[in-house]
Amino acid sequence: MNDLPRCADLLSEALLELAGQPRAQSRATIAPELREVEEMLAFARLNPNLAPLLEAALEDASHLSGNMRDDLFTSGMRLEVMTLGQELVLRDGVPCSMRVRGSVAVLTYLAMHPRSTRQTVITDLWPDRDPKKSATYFRQCISDIRESIGSDVILVEGAHQSPEYRLSSKATVILDSQRVLQLVSNGQLPAAVAAYKGEFLPGLEGSEWADEQRVHIREALLKSLHGEMRAARLGREHRRVVLLATAILDIDPSDMETEELRLDTAREVSSAAEVARFEAERHRRMN
Repeated sequence: MNDLPRCADLLSEALLELAGQPRAQSRATIAPELREVEEMLAFARLNPNLAPLLEAALEDASHLSGNMRDDLFTSGMRLEVMTLGQELVLRDGVPCSMRVRGSVAVLTYLAMHPRSTRQTVITDLWPDRDPKKSATYFRQCISDIRESIGSDVILVEGAHQSPEYRLSSKATVILDSQRVLQLVSNGQLPAAVAAYKGEFLPGLEGSEWADEQRVHIREALLKSLHGEMRAARLGREHRRVVLLATAILDIDPSDMETEELRLDTAREVSSAAEVARFEAERHRRMN
């Protein structure tokens, strides 16, 4: 209900109690509950008062999913396509075993561009490959998707000489890349940071289309983070500046200006150990 002060108070109490539990026990017993409050944990990561508590409670919360179960009662096939930092498809929560490397890229493309011809897909995904080999590879991907997910997941329509491919209307497709953009657009920055797991389709090389998607997602997220960091600087929220700068550098390690700003700010508000860690990170990046 957007009662952030009350959420912060309750989350602080929960994290303090969680920090007193053995790590193995806490992971085993409350992992499902933690996945339910992923956006609250993301909020905690960017909150100066809560971030230390979260760090004490969970040394590494990266195992938590950034996906929201926002259509639990939807009937039919639910496909969750993980494209950020990995290439994985879940059907109704169960991982699909893909044999062909390009299958997730083809599925993603058809989810974003329904009613695409084979030539369009091939041109955008593998522009530098031999056309005949690309056509064969595309057919292998389609066959792999049908075998792994279901024979009716991809439909072929249109003229026989130039058929068009699309995903079945029975499938509810959740793309993590589109979710990040949606969260940024809605102003839900902590959740967007939590949902961003890395580069879009990391296994796809030589594709200008994929490069454009990577730039679009990263720039949207970084633009919002930089905006929040500017506001924090104006408000003299130094600890928040450090946290936001760290989030920016996790996405764009080459941003030396933010690196210097984080280090300068940390020298004012951070512990000696944290300042030493930031100095070491800067040294590694510069060398």
